[in-house]
Amino acid sequence: MFPLVHVTQMWTVWITVLVALSRYVAICRPYQAPRLCTMRRVRQQVVAVALTVLVYNVPRFLEFRIEYVPGQVNSYNFIAD
Repeated sequence: MFPLVHVTQMWTVWITVLVALSRYVAICRPYQAPRLCTMRRVRQQVVAVALTVLVYNVPRFLEFRIEYVPGQVNSYNFIAD
């Protein structure tokens, strides 16, 4: 659960960067925008960001392990290795 926080935080930051870059191109380079800001390129960029964020955060998923503790109400514990 904790690594998902890092994934979503990085995802939000980099999607914001992509939006800012596309707005920059649309405003500062209006004649190149139809060629550079297409739906196909946006999809490619979003997929690239998603894969990069997931690959970058793979070690975070390996930092924790779930341990079963019998006899407790909350019978699972997250333990940092």
